Amino acid sequence: MKSYNEIEAIKEFEQCSLIGNLAIKVNKGKRVIIKESKKNNFLFGEIECNGKNKNFYCINLPSGENVKLFYSNLEKVFINNKRA
Repeated sequence: MKSYNEIEAIKEFEQCSLIGNLAIKVNKGKRVIIKESKKNNFLFGEIECNGKNKNFYCINLPSGENVKLFYSNLEKVFINNKRA
């Protein structure tokens, strides 16, 4: 797994939102990078499914855990139906 430092991540991923202790950075493609801010560790996930609602994305993490994100824009992020 390729590791990124903060500057590299900011350069590669243009948009960033905070979700609790996780920061998710989404680029224009379908790859996402998830940072555990406390551990300063990056985990990769792929956008697994896109629901009928354009604001719904399902991201599959390397551990196999699915994280559901609901957002109308990157200032309003929801995880598992709860406001982050």
